[in-house]
Amino acid sequence: MRALILLLVITFILVGCNSEYNNHISLGKQAMLEENYDIAVKEFKKAQIKKPTSEDAKLLLDQAEKELELVTEENKQNRDQLTLIIELKEYSSNLTKAYFHFSDNAVDLSPDTYENQLNILDESITYLNFKAPKDLYDHHQLFKAYFIKRKEFIKKLQESDEYYQNQLYETANQKLAEANKLIEEAEISFEESINQTNKYMNEHKIDPIEIMWPFY
Repeated sequence: MRALILLLVITFILVGCNSEYNNHISLGKQAMLEENYDIAVKEFKKAQIKKPTSEDAKLLLDQAEKELELVTEENKQNRDQLTLIIELKEYSSNLTKAYFHFSDNAVDLSPDTYENQLNILDESITYLNFKAPKDLYDHHQLFKAYFIKRKEFIKKLQESDEYYQNQLYETANQKLAEANKLIEEAEISFEESINQTNKYMNEHKIDPIEIMWPFY
């Protein structure tokens, strides 16, 4: 009689284990279909606990873990891309303000407008006094150099005018040549900055319109 009761108990336990195992396998498969891979991993692990020797549970768990790893990596890449877009929006905004503040207020240069233009350039540079994204540090410095060299250009023009007034024509011409060189360097800095930034955005699949970048 005792042997019969024990046999019934064991049978009940085995049936219960099989039922729970099948339930976890079923829930895990459903989670896989719904692409809820974290839930699938948990369910297949529970199934393995119920049947440690089950090859099916092991194979399903391996598959679920691989899918979860892929999704996790994809989500990380999406988060990184979103962070980059946010950084580039701020970067674009500051550079745009700097450039158009200068270009919208630019006038023909003459002794009467030198100081005004120097002040405009100083104001433009203040828009650039921010921490640029690490990968764009060099691009940022080149963009900033555009305004700095234009300031130096105007100062050379001022010096040249002073020498002309004092009839020191040779020195005046020398200062004028130095001014022309500075304006050339300013344009080169601007072009290099824009070209490098556009290349960076292409490499990282950034839509210029999305970050409101006007220089593409």
